Amino acid sequence: ELAAAATERATVAWARCVDAHAAPPYWPWAESIRALLRTVTLEELQLPVSCLKRLSALVPDLVHPPAMTARSAALRTASDRYQLFDAVRTLLQRACSRGLLVLVFDDLHQADASSLLLLEFVARELSGSRLLLVATYRADEMSRRLMETMGELARVGLQKMVLTGFGLSATGQLLSHLVGRGCSDDLVRQVHARTSGNPFFVTEIAHLQSSDRDVIPDNVRAVLQRRLSRLSEATIQLLTVGSVLGREFDFRIAAAIVQPARDADLLSALDEALE
Repeated sequence: ELAAAATERATVAWARCVDAHAAPPYWPWAESIRALLRTVTLEELQLPVSCLKRLSALVPDLVHPPAMTARSAALRTASDRYQLFDAVRTLLQRACSRGLLVLVFDDLHQADASSLLLLEFVARELSGSRLLLVATYRADEMSRRLMETMGELARVGLQKMVLTGFGLSATGQLLSHLVGRGCSDDLVRQVHARTSGNPFFVTEIAHLQSSDRDVIPDNVRAVLQRRLSRLSEATIQLLTVGSVLGREFDFRIAAAIVQPARDADLLSALDEALE
């Protein structure tokens, strides 16, 4: 929505980060450069040939014939990486000279270390330009490397916005929009109580038949299973007990049911669950 709104006044390039173990290095930057070049031509940017050659390590078809060298081979040394970073800076400077530029990186918690390092460089080197960097990430999936990046970005004016669940009124508006008609106050309260206003959960519940709204939608179940897979067995056991006891429960009751070897083990599991 932000990217769509910004297109009225700026050039917007949007990219989604994917699992760092599944994608090549610098994947979100390659995608953002491709998105940028769909809105402005190389002729308009007038990039030096040397710059295009360096950028071809990310986007091979920038040169003719397309570069066939793998990213890892093209960026073996620190000097290679700096030349690439300098080329990206040149590209963005030329794009910013034409007007406001917005780069959006979705799911930054999945970005590889090289992409985060380039993000730090761009934010630092172009801090005074007409460039707005926007990134979204899940706080409960932050890696140590992303935490380091957040610290570096704080030095150049990072502004963080925490997105919480919708309130009762906004949940009702979203629900009515999704089902195509007005919803009763009771239904809105029930959905809000189950989802805490999480837009994704509200959307998935809205797609269920009215008789099935007490079950967990398949997509929600898949997300929960993915998150639970990263937790220890002790934490999963504690969350299972908590799901029965309710959102608030007495630690002593949970300990009596789980029966850990030590209270400290249960406290560690509780800390992991809260993270």
